[in-house]
Amino acid sequence: MSVAETLAGVQQTVGHAFKNELLGVESLNSDSGRQFHHNGQYHHLRRNDDLAIIGTQAFDMVLSRLWYRARDPQGLHVSHSSS
Repeated sequence: MSVAETLAGVQQTVGHAFKNELLGVESLNSDSGRQFHHNGQYHHLRRNDDLAIIGTQAFDMVLSRLWYRARDPQGLHVSHSSS
């Protein structure tokens, strides 16, 4: 799968289109020194360590809010199942 196909799949999954596609590709990169071809040019990507740290913090915040909202006023777990 090409870098462009991978980025397109991720954008569709998360419902966000990167205005700067190079930033989107960089956000997916976990290899140091990787090169790829985009819009007729070769680009050298740096590792996404900075984005990974921010992403982890954002995920933790969202997950914490979801867990908090899954409780009733007495602090008991609220089931969201339909059974």
